[in-house]
Amino acid sequence: MKRVCASFCQNQSIAMEHLKQLIRKEKEKEKDKKEGSVSRFMDEAERNPLCRRLSLSGIVATGYQRVTNYPLFIENLLKYTPAKSPEYERLGRALEKSKEILSYVNQAVKECENRWRLIDYNTRMDRTPLDKSNNPLVMDYKNINLTLHKMIHDGVLTWKVNRNKSIEVQVLLLEELIVLLSKQDEKLVLKLHSTTNQAREELKTHSPIIKLSTVLCRPVSTNKKAFFLVSTSSAACPQIYELCTNSSQERQSWMDVILSTQDVERKS
Repeated sequence: MKRVCASFCQNQSIAMEHLKQLIRKEKEKEKDKKEGSVSRFMDEAERNPLCRRLSLSGIVATGYQRVTNYPLFIENLLKYTPAKSPEYERLGRALEKSKEILSYVNQAVKECENRWRLIDYNTRMDRTPLDKSNNPLVMDYKNINLTLHKMIHDGVLTWKVNRNKSIEVQVLLLEELIVLLSKQDEKLVLKLHSTTNQAREELKTHSPIIKLSTVLCRPVSTNKKAFFLVSTSSAACPQIYELCTNSSQERQSWMDVILSTQDVERKS
């Protein structure tokens, strides 16, 4: 049952968005007509008494709404059921199963949304700087295809490259990699960034792609909103990335998900 619920719910938002785009494109092509064939079909179908005056989006949403409401309904029933009655035990088992189904469906929805966002990132990603580089740090990633990976988490962070340079990056946590996409207008660029260590008079280059298994994740003691990623994959010396979030809670959330993903990778 939980697989059927997950299959029905996980593609809802994407399907509805595609339908909106289809209707919009149809209207642009048929400007002389009041409505396109899809719009007419939708209007006729929604006027059916079986739809109870609900739109398609409203009808589709009821499946997920029921899955989320079942645990609440059963919890209310338990409040008014004698604890020693046979019904109380059965309701307890039903509550446990309904929460299990809801958790499974929520995870399926999240993974599906992550998959579609990853497709969008891959479409918008500019690989040109990486393709032109001969730096050994990125040789293995020149032909990277994000859609071949599974995205665990994503978000916008500020990468403090040095004291005078900070850039906004779209950070993608994949099952085996961390990808830092520099935001330039509407593009997301895979770009290496170099910094100069004035004390040692040496140039350091940071790869935008970090292998997760080689990363150490540590909080920045002087900034409660920032954390370090220390990549030990480089043969020359470790690469240190200082990433800033908007709050201490967001920093902890990022660190927790990175560490938990590393644990999963080690056990697999």
